[in-house]
Amino acid sequence: MKHGLLVALLAAAGSAGGALLTWRLARLLGAVDDPAPERKVHEGRMPRLGGLAIGGGIVFALVFGALGDWPGAREVFSFPPPLVGLAVAGGLIALVGLLDDVFELGPLAKLAGQTAAASLAWAAGFRLETIALGPVRWELGAVALPATLLWFVAVMNAINLVDGLDGLAASLALLAVLVFGVQAARDGGPIAVAVAWAIGGALVGFLAHNVYPARQFMGSTGSLLLGLLLAALSLGTLRGKVGWDPLVAVPALGVPLLDLVLAFGRRVLRGTNPFRADREHLHHRLLDAGLGQARAVATLAAIQAGFAACALAAVFLPPASRPMAAVPAVVLAIAVPLRLRLRAGEGKG
Repeated sequence: MKHGLLVALLAAAGSAGGALLTWRLARLLGAVDDPAPERKVHEGRMPRLGGLAIGGGIVFALVFGALGDWPGAREVFSFPPPLVGLAVAGGLIALVGLLDDVFELGPLAKLAGQTAAASLAWAAGFRLETIALGPVRWELGAVALPATLLWFVAVMNAINLVDGLDGLAASLALLAVLVFGVQAARDGGPIAVAVAWAIGGALVGFLAHNVYPARQFMGSTGSLLLGLLLAALSLGTLRGKVGWDPLVAVPALGVPLLDLVLAFGRRVLRGTNPFRADREHLHHRLLDAGLGQARAVATLAAIQAGFAACALAAVFLPPASRPMAAVPAVVLAIAVPLRLRLRAGEGKG
C-alpha cells in the first residue's frame, strides 16, 4: 500500500509537471481545439496534448519505483513479455492520437490505428478468450480475436467520446482504474496493481490542469491511450488470471460504454454515419438541462461511482452471488437514458 501511494504521487507529480511542457508543445505544433458551438462547449483555442503528460507521468513513476526496488514496479522492469507488448501498443496508439491532435485524422484512419494497436495487444497476450460470469465460464474459440479487437476499440472510442467537458474523461477513467486496481490487488497481481496506481496518480496530476475551467485537454493522445490501458487491465493478463469478467469490466466503464452504445444506436437508427460527431451525448443533455460544466461532470461522476460500486461488489461477492451485482447496474443503465430522454431514436434529429 505504501509503495503504491508513492507510485501514485510520483505519477501525479510527473503528469502535473509534464502538462506544463505539453501546453507549450501543443501551441508550438498547432495541436489546439478550436471552438465549435454546434457540438463543443469550450471557448477559445485549447491545447490538447495533455495525454503525453499522462503517459509520461505513468512511465516516470514506474521507472522511479523500479529503481527503488518497490514491489510491483520492480516486477514491471523484469520486462514480462505481455507488458512489453502493451507498451508497444500504447506507443502506437499514442502516436495515432498525437497525429489526430495535430492533423485531425479521419474516422477510418483512427479506426485503423486503433485496430492495429488492439492487434498488438492481442499478440502480447491480452486476449478475450474466456468469459467468466460468476461460476460459469465460456470459451470463445474462433471468435476470441474479433471479440478482443472489438473490446479494445470500443473502450478506446468510449473514453474518446466522453472527453467533451473539462475533467470528465479523466474523472471517469480514474473511477474505472480504481476498480481494476482493487480487482488486481484481490487477485494478487502486483504488476497490474502498480500500473493501476501509476495511471490513477497520473490522472490526478493531470486533473490539476483539466478541471473546469480547463487550461489543457488530454486530446486523442490521452483518451485513446487510456482506453487501451483500461481495456488491457480488464482482461486479467497482468493479474496472472485467465478470463474477462463482464460483471466487473462493463460497469467499471459504465458511463463511457453507455454513452458509446447510445451514440452508435441513435446514429444507426437515423441512418446517419455512426462515426459522425453530434451534440447529443450524455454530457450535452445535462448541459441542455441547465447544468453548468462543473455540475454536469459531478453528475456523471456520481453515476459512474454507482456503476463502480456495482463492479466492486462483483469483485468481493462469492462466485454464485456475483450476478446479483449486475442488477443495480442494469437498472442504472436503463434509468439514466430514460431520465435524460436518450432512448434510441429520440433527440434533436
